[in-house]
Amino acid sequence: MKKCIYLVTNMVTLSVLLTVTISASMIQHQPKAEALKELGLFKGSDKGFELERAPSRVEAMVMLVRLLGKEEEAKENNYEHPFTDVPEWANVHIAIYIKKI
Repeated sequence: MKKCIYLVTNMVTLSVLLTVTISASMIQHQPKAEALKELGLFKGSDKGFELERAPSRVEAMVMLVRLLGKEEEAKENNYEHPFTDVPEWANVHIAIYIKKI
């Protein structure tokens, strides 16, 4: 239970920190998104960076795993997690975070 509370707290905190103000111009944030992409933290989607919306909790967790340098380890291992609402593309990222707590 403590691990789940810790995970949820971290996810919410990261989501809040990564929230992009919708009223701000996308042009203003484009250079920041490009810099995060160059660092390997931010990849966007098939629709581009989608800077007009706030990231989801799952997207924030994926960025956190990348920031911690654990993405390759996550892809190489077959860890599991107990959550049923995680999209397929993010399963390894969430699972490694749970494993490391």
